[in-house]
Amino acid sequence: MGALDSDIKDGQGGTTKEGIHMGVMSGTLDLLQRYYVGSDVRDGVLYFAPTLLDRLDGLAFSMQFRATPLRVSIAGHELTVHAMPEGFRGPVRIGVGDEVRELGAGDSWVFNLPQQSEPAEQSHINNEEATHRGGSV
Repeated sequence: MGALDSDIKDGQGGTTKEGIHMGVMSGTLDLLQRYYVGSDVRDGVLYFAPTLLDRLDGLAFSMQFRATPLRVSIAGHELTVHAMPEGFRGPVRIGVGDEVRELGAGDSWVFNLPQQSEPAEQSHINNEEATHRGGSV
């Protein structure tokens, strides 16, 4: 979020209006949508597979799927998707794991997210440890 904040505030003295930071802003938003929220479209369904991080308390943003405006939020261990009635184009299918639901205008769906046991970083073996164990990376 710090990268996005610095682009919006234009800490470089005028380069934002020239479009210099557009790539960084796009990359930051892409990282949030695809990694943290885990959004992916398969077979006409917008799936979410969030990666919950202790350092990020929550997130809320608007997006469009099949020209229908959605409001997506993560708070605690819940992901909420709301199909906005303004500008609604038609029902959309939303999925988390094996659950898929269809949302109409004004509908919301709250998904309970599984709690993650340990961060992936703690189970990572670096090159030096692999060598000591007789393996290679």
